[in-house]
Amino acid sequence: MTFNQYRQLKLPDIVKSETLINLLADNKTFDELKKNIQKLGVLNPKKNDFLEFFNRISENLESIEIIRNCVAHNREPDEKELENYNVAKQKLDNHITEFFNSLSSLCPDCGGKIETLQNFGIKNTDKQPEMIRYKVQCKDCGKVFNEEIIDL
Repeated sequence: MTFNQYRQLKLPDIVKSETLINLLADNKTFDELKKNIQKLGVLNPKKNDFLEFFNRISENLESIEIIRNCVAHNREPDEKELENYNVAKQKLDNHITEFFNSLSSLCPDCGGKIETLQNFGIKNTDKQPEMIRYKVQCKDCGKVFNEEIIDL
């Protein structure tokens, strides 16, 4: 993709009939169908992390494109162009790091947020905790990724 193509990128907000027909034929259960439709990014169009990411980086790409054009046309950039490039490069690096960190906290099955829960277990009447339970699970579908019980 060139720099201008990022600005034009739009993720699908509807499922085309051909895609839906193929999904219906390939999936045996409704849950399987729903999961594969969610992978298309169409069930929650009001908040799409990928599209938001591309929108955030597009403004930084303009300054980077100016330097790219200088190099491509064998022209030396001026001080202001270089300064803008360095600022944009740092912002772009930060956006990319932040985006990939946020992806690691998403459920691979449904795209929901993965959260860590901590509970204290009380067994007797003196109300002293006897154990701590940590659970890492998807907030939306409930899939458990890790669970640990520590006796006190």
